[in-house]
Amino acid sequence: MAHELTDLPDADGANISLRPPEPTRRKLIFDFTAGVILPVLCFAFDPIVFRPSLCLGPILGGLGTFTYIGGALCMTAFTLWLVAGRRLSRVLTYLAGIFLTASLAALALGLVLLPFSFIGLAALGLGALGFIPLLTAWVYWRNSRRAWRLARERRRSTSLAQHCAMAALAIVLTIGIPATAVRLIPQQPNQVSEACARANSD
Repeated sequence: MAHELTDLPDADGANISLRPPEPTRRKLIFDFTAGVILPVLCFAFDPIVFRPSLCLGPILGGLGTFTYIGGALCMTAFTLWLVAGRRLSRVLTYLAGIFLTASLAALALGLVLLPFSFIGLAALGLGALGFIPLLTAWVYWRNSRRAWRLARERRRSTSLAQHCAMAALAIVLTIGIPATAVRLIPQQPNQVSEACARANSD
């Protein structure tokens, strides 16, 4: 059993807690908004990233199904983390790996969309949606670090190599599950793209 050192006596004999402070209610609300609500809104009102509109895009249409499934997995794990927090001591390292994957994916998406975001911001104001992945990436990165620190604190008997292996497994599964699902789900032809192609040919 891991030995967990959480308190030390001060000069007067009173215990001083070594645990990192719990996130405030305001921070939890902010994290849920930036990590779940805003990404869902981006998926729902996606103008040209994964779904075409007005015969434009999609920029990353081939990654749509993969992103939706992977995003759903990450956001489900993130919601569970925000609700349960420290009570998930057995899976904290896995959560850190999942959040790291989500952070890197959101960062990559934000960087790809950055030029389009500036153009859209100047033209229609819709480009502001393109900056949301960068905010989401930062939120998931911060929570990945927090989950990792809690995992190291709670499971002191587990070596660093074991923690790294568990986080790596979580990363592989976070990428592998949606990738496998994409291969198993039959892809439907995009009616908007076909209509645009017919209009251009005419």
